[in-house]
Amino acid sequence: MRSPLPLTQTVRHPELRNFIGGREMTQDEINRAEWENPENWSDSLFRLYFSKRDSRVWVQKRGLGLGWTINLGHRQSVWWLIGVIVGPLVLARLLRRRGQ
Repeated sequence: MRSPLPLTQTVRHPELRNFIGGREMTQDEINRAEWENPENWSDSLFRLYFSKRDSRVWVQKRGLGLGWTINLGHRQSVWWLIGVIVGPLVLARLLRRRGQ
């Protein structure tokens, strides 16, 4: 009998991807697998990361880039982006007022 999927084809169903060797993956293993998956990284200059299955908001950048980036697939990433963008603007405005 022939297999319905070729052996080289990757199974993309999220529920089937949570198992390794017959056991369920831990969240740390899922996070690592998602981080290593090149499909979760953009090819842009900023190397954006998007994974709803990764539980971390902040992840280390891949490759030669040093530093951290926000996981845009995480719910809390929106609040972090707002804070990172609005926080310095508010601080600059407060410092400008104080200098007058």
